[in-house]
Amino acid sequence: MNLLLGENFISLYTSGKIADRLIKKGSPYLLQQSFPELKNSYTSPLFMQEIPNLLSTGVLSVLFLIIYVFGAGGILTNFNLTPPVYVSLFFGPVIIISVVMASMFWAIGRGYLWALTVILYLYLLGVGISLISLLITFACLSESKHIFNNIKYIPIQIITLYIIRNIINGESFSTAILYFRERRIAFESRKTR
Repeated sequence: MNLLLGENFISLYTSGKIADRLIKKGSPYLLQQSFPELKNSYTSPLFMQEIPNLLSTGVLSVLFLIIYVFGAGGILTNFNLTPPVYVSLFFGPVIIISVVMASMFWAIGRGYLWALTVILYLYLLGVGISLISLLITFACLSESKHIFNNIKYIPIQIITLYIIRNIINGESFSTAILYFRERRIAFESRKTR
């Protein structure tokens, strides 16, 4: 899993599990985990706080949609589907992924672990769609007239997966996740006092 997702992302995910467990228990250890600056940040106005750059999380939503669009498009063109079926199979999941990504941004801003879980599953879905697209493309080499269109999408999928992996293991993404997790810990420790 380290090779597929990256060491930093796995570390963020496992430390998030530990933090979630502590928060659910209402452990006094939370008071030690939250920094004094974060405890005081709730009294200062939002415009005076140093919030990390969230561009990396915004780029993820576009990249996950690119993976799905090129992967599903490559898969669905190999089947003789009627236009309504094709549109529903193509755009239905795009709407669902968009809603999930929007809720993921809310969860990241609140420091919830399930945001990382969503990213994990969307990444694995992207890997799965890319592999299925690759297998179907090469299985239908002799009978598909769309083969050359599908082959040109495979490098796009691989490059997009590589970019996603670099983003979720990057410093900007880790800083944003840790910042909001620490804010949640500070908030929860403040509630337990």
